[in-house]
Amino acid sequence: MNYGVMRDLCNPRFIGIIVVATLVAALLLIDDVSSSWRSAMLVAILGQVGALWMFRLLCLLFIGLALWAIWQDVKSQTRVDRIIAQRNKIDKGVRRDE
Repeated sequence: MNYGVMRDLCNPRFIGIIVVATLVAALLLIDDVSSSWRSAMLVAILGQVGALWMFRLLCLLFIGLALWAIWQDVKSQTRVDRIIAQRNKIDKGVRRDE
C-alpha cells in the first residue's frame, strides 16, 4: 500500500486549503439561503439579508480558523526542522571530537 498519498491527504495544510477554497466559493456563489428548514427558520428570525450576512460571517469565521490552523502547522513544522538541524549539528560536533 502507498501510505504517502494518505499522509498527503491528511496533511493539515492540504485540508485547510480545501476548506478555505470551499468557503470562498460558498461566499461567492451562494446568495439564497432559504433552501432548507434551518435556513428558512433563520430567514424568519433575521430576514433574508440578515440570514445571508450570518452565513457570510460564519464562512469568514471558518476561513479564519482554517488559515490559523495552516499557520500553526507551518510554525510547528519550522520548529521541528530547527530541532532536527540542532540535533544534526550536535551529532556532527560529537563525531569530530572522537
